[in-house]
Amino acid sequence: MTEQPTAPPELLDFARRIASGLGPSHDRRGHPRYHFTVAVDVQPLDEEYNPSGERFVAVTRDLSAVGLGLLHTKAVKAKFLRVTIQLADEDKQLTIEVLRSEPIGRFWDVGGRFVGG
Repeated sequence: MTEQPTAPPELLDFARRIASGLGPSHDRRGHPRYHFTVAVDVQPLDEEYNPSGERFVAVTRDLSAVGLGLLHTKAVKAKFLRVTIQLADEDKQLTIEVLRSEPIGRFWDVGGRFVGG
């Protein structure tokens, strides 16, 4: 198990404010999203799932059966990301295809769907 990533406090606070008091989201998407706020280690990947940039720390925003939302301090330009979530007894790696990277206040909202890799 790796060391727990540390996100900037203002990013964590922002993510918690967004999630506070909100239940599962049942908007137009086919799968409900669940608010889930934790710092994660992120590795940008190229089209062949090889590392293609510097690792960074982001904060999860929400999670569904098919994808993951992240908040970060900068725009994400990579097409794919490998996200490592530290669970109680293991690290779980998820690979997402980035579908959007949009500003939200002073941060960036990154959304992606799970893919192999």
